[in-house]
Amino acid sequence: MIARINAVCRRSNGAKVISEDVEQFNIGNLDYNKKSFSVTIGESDVHLTKKEHQILYEFLKSPGELISKNDLISLIWGSEQDHTKLFDVHLINLRKKIQTWNYEIKTKFGLGMILEERL
Repeated sequence: MIARINAVCRRSNGAKVISEDVEQFNIGNLDYNKKSFSVTIGESDVHLTKKEHQILYEFLKSPGELISKNDLISLIWGSEQDHTKLFDVHLINLRKKIQTWNYEIKTKFGLGMILEERL
């Protein structure tokens, strides 16, 4: 799995996984550390909620790969309850907080979401 992630990252122009245990990421101008819950974009610290961290982490694990909304919800909440609206709120807030990042979470309608380099 690590080799696959690194291969995708190489194809995405400079994105790379720093740590083999996939706890730290450096993609574009974003540095992410899962253990310390720290996110920096450039020189600025980004303060995320726990759920925003979890959402971002799922995208960082698979940059350039399509992830369905239902899969994300079940990965983050892990229950059969409908958390769609709650997920939407967290995603909107996350997108606002990472606007200065040179990657973005794009929605591919009818398919899911993907982490891609901002054009």
